[in-house]
Amino acid sequence: MNKKIIQDFKKILKIPKKFDFSIRSRCQLCNYKSFKNFTNTSLLNHKNLFIHFPFDQCLKCGLIQQRIKFSREFHNYFYGNLYSKLLNRTNSKKVGLFKNSYVRGNFLYSKFKKFFKGKKNLKFLDVGCGAGGKLIAFQKHGWDVYGVDPDKILINFIKKKYKFKNIFSNSFEDIKFKKNYFDLIVVSGSLEHVHDLGKVMQKINLYAKESCLLFLDSKGYPYDIKERFFNINHHRLLGPTTIQLLANKFGFKKILCNYDFMKISKIISKEKIKPKTNLYYLGIKKKSSKKRFKKETFYNNIFKN
Repeated sequence: MNKKIIQDFKKILKIPKKFDFSIRSRCQLCNYKSFKNFTNTSLLNHKNLFIHFPFDQCLKCGLIQQRIKFSREFHNYFYGNLYSKLLNRTNSKKVGLFKNSYVRGNFLYSKFKKFFKGKKNLKFLDVGCGAGGKLIAFQKHGWDVYGVDPDKILINFIKKKYKFKNIFSNSFEDIKFKKNYFDLIVVSGSLEHVHDLGKVMQKINLYAKESCLLFLDSKGYPYDIKERFFNINHHRLLGPTTIQLLANKFGFKKILCNYDFMKISKIISKEKIKPKTNLYYLGIKKKSSKKRFKKETFYNNIFKN
């Protein structure tokens, strides 16, 4: 069954034979070996094409993750060559992404500036910087900004258009920065995409100064059916419990964790709903004893069927 899933996936995306895939045997967060199936259907692209591509849930911590594991080589190929095409990112859409990112960057600056009063030579790292708007928002206030994103097509576009310097079209796992270098690290909509979750968080801790702020922005509040909520671009699904467990495991203490930090009203089926968007976490780098968390059940309660 799993072999057929891989074969069908490679056929649909016309993936070269040289790339390998495997079946996940351990949880990416807690290393546990036992899972239960959560959904078998994933969204493939902007045309609302669905394919058989299962997600399983760890029976210990509750993290939901893809059963099929991308190899490191295919992961880089996917985000460097296929990702923008699957999302149908035209140049006008890329400019739109920049504007949206810039608005979000201004919002984050207004919320975080109180933590950095009186400090100089501040350094900001955006992991999964996308269109780079958050970088501009902080740069205009005198911050030294750095961005990393594996989407080469998007990075090359904004490099030319916005003349960025310290922005890199690589996987974060492949980038090296100075130890204890950054005052603020933002990972916005990227934890679902990275190849090695543990390695990414280890490097974030390594590059973060003592008392560095870490802002994590993860998959949005589920307003839609289960099948539309999961897609092949997202290798895992963090919830309010697992995102705190992840941050705490790698040396960060929670300041806030909720779906309300950025309130944006949405219209679903012509009815205005409560303004909840992504899952937001803010923490500070701090040596603290490990905390015990309950198993993640948030998405089990949302998708009861």
